[in-house]
Amino acid sequence: MATLIDSGDSVVFIGDSITDCEHKSDPQGLGKGFVRLFSDMLLAREPEKHVQIINRGIGGQTVADLHSRWQADVLTHTPDWLIILVGINDLHGWLNDKKQGVSPEDFLSCYRQCLKQTRLQNSACRILLMDPFYICSPVNANDFQTEVLRLLPQYQKVITEMSCVFHTRVLRLHAIFSNLLQHRQAEIYCPEPVHPNSTGHMVIAQNIYEILWR
Repeated sequence: MATLIDSGDSVVFIGDSITDCEHKSDPQGLGKGFVRLFSDMLLAREPEKHVQIINRGIGGQTVADLHSRWQADVLTHTPDWLIILVGINDLHGWLNDKKQGVSPEDFLSCYRQCLKQTRLQNSACRILLMDPFYICSPVNANDFQTEVLRLLPQYQKVITEMSCVFHTRVLRLHAIFSNLLQHRQAEIYCPEPVHPNSTGHMVIAQNIYEILWR
C-alpha cells in the first residue's frame, strides 16, 4: 500500500512538545519523535517519493499559540499536507489556572480560525487532525488525572466537529491508545500520561502513515 502523498509534496506538522521533540537541534529539523518516524517510514516504504517534511512543533503551546504563528509557520510554506496535534496544554492549563489555559469554547474558536485561514489561502491543502490524548487507564488515575479524562472529550469533540466542517481526515489517537491499554500498562507507551516514549511515538507515526493510504 502507498500513501496519498505524492513525490514533490510538502508536509507540515504543527503542534506542541509531542510534535516538537527537539527538532530545532536536529540537523534535519525533524526531531526525535513521530515526525522523524513518519519520515523514516516514507523513506523505507516509498523511496521513490521525494517529500519535504517540516516540523513546526513548539513545546508548551496551545491552539492560541499556534494561531498566533499560523501565517509564518504554516501558510507561508503552502503545504500540500497539514497535520495538527494540539490540545493537551489547553486542557491542562484550563484545569490548573483558567487564565493560562484555553477553555473548550475558545479551543473551538481558535481551531476554527486556523482552519478557515488555511482553506482561504490554500484550498488544495489536505489536512489531518489528531485529537489530544492522555495515556492513562481510568482505574489507575489519581484525582487530577481523573479530571483530565473527564474534560478531555470536550476537546476531542472540537476535533470531530472541525473535521466535519472543513472536510479533513481525523485520527483518534486517544481511542487508539485506550485500546492498547487493554493489553499493556500505560508505561509501555508513555512514562507519564502526556509525553510518549519511542514506542508511543511509533504508534502515532504508524497510524498517520496508515490513515494516509490510498
